[in-house]
Amino acid sequence: MNETIQLMHNHVSVREFVAGTDINESTLREIINAGRDASTWRALQSYSIIVVRDQGLKDEISNLTHQPSIKNCAVFLVFVGD
Repeated sequence: MNETIQLMHNHVSVREFVAGTDINESTLREIINAGRDASTWRALQSYSIIVVRDQGLKDEISNLTHQPSIKNCAVFLVFVGD
C-alpha cells in the first residue's frame, strides 16, 4: 500500500489531554509550519491562526463550543478564514 495512504489510515485524533502538559514554542512553530505547508485550494493560504494559551479564554471557548477537551489542552489553535 502507498505510504501516504497507510499514514492516513493510521491517523488518530486526540481529544483527551493531561492537564499541566505544555508545548514549547519551537514545537508549536513546527506544528504550525507543517500545517501551512499542506496543500490548500488554489495554493491560497487564506486563513489566520490564533494561538490561545490563556486558560480563561480556553474555558470560554470550551463553554461556547460544548467541547470540554479544550479546557485541558496546552494550546488551542483557532483557524479563521480570511
